[in-house]
Amino acid sequence: MPYFLSEEARIVGASGSVVLPKQVRRKKPRILAVTSADIPKILMLDPYLVQAFSDLPAQLASKLSRAGVAILAYNQRVIAGILEMIRHLGTKVDQWRRASNLADHYAQRLALVVARTAAQNRPEVTFRSGMNS
Repeated sequence: MPYFLSEEARIVGASGSVVLPKQVRRKKPRILAVTSADIPKILMLDPYLVQAFSDLPAQLASKLSRAGVAILAYNQRVIAGILEMIRHLGTKVDQWRRASNLADHYAQRLALVVARTAAQNRPEVTFRSGMNS
């Protein structure tokens, strides 16, 4: 998300599972995988903070925290949570106005999609318990 807040220069590394713009993935070292992390490599990069999803392994979070690294773990599972995460992260990287505008833009685009599709006919799905030969 820092990339979309014009903070690409502050991104020092990325998880292999995070979907970032290709140019960021090519330029930034991979420091974390689903089941492992290179703690010394993370600490060498001297991160300002680590942005994570709530499933960050507790042992990793503990090691980073003890090393003095700030961790922001989010658990956005619905659109409202994603928009709130954008705003919150924006305050942490001194881009609150840009983050608020970005979240508002996404909310407006979603509202437009909902409005455009509200009157559309939706396909009806029927389930049958048996198979016809």
